Amino acid sequence: MEMNYTLFPLCEYAVTVRFADYIDETVNDIVHETAVRLKRKRKEGVNEIVPAFSSLTVYYDPLAIGYADVCRWLREKVESSGQTDRPLARTVVIPVCYGGEFGPDLPEVARFHGITEDEVVTLHSAGRYRVYMIGFSPGFAYLGGLSPRLSTPRRAVPRTKVPAGSVGIAGGQTGVYPL
Repeated sequence: MEMNYTLFPLCEYAVTVRFADYIDETVNDIVHETAVRLKRKRKEGVNEIVPAFSSLTVYYDPLAIGYADVCRWLREKVESSGQTDRPLARTVVIPVCYGGEFGPDLPEVARFHGITEDEVVTLHSAGRYRVYMIGFSPGFAYLGGLSPRLSTPRRAVPRTKVPAGSVGIAGGQTGVYPL
């Protein structure tokens, strides 16, 4: 699939390749396939390649390679065709305790949607989620695939402390706090 993209400097040592401005599985596939292709053909001076929802960022050493050279390399690799052997997806089952001390927001989520707590649990636990990207804190996976019936706005006042292993919902996504 041909995909339009835009290159722009993120800072003096990073370039972002934006494929879209929305979250979509097909776009995310292109992001990850491109990241694999870039990592396999890494250019001298490139330090890190970080995929996100619909973009990826390339961090480089500006003393070893210039912005124009990084952009030229990116255009060449992004536009190159060919099959990319992405690592096979794997399924991870995460046991979740809902409610009580383990889920203080469950009643609020149920009330917000006008459904029972059991319905929230059934909808949330029935999902097959996709890791779109890792970010926010080390190991935090942004998971797509949440039932639209559970899309819940972020809290007006975020918690300052969330226990490791907690499962959260923010908008149309869910995630597991690793720390």
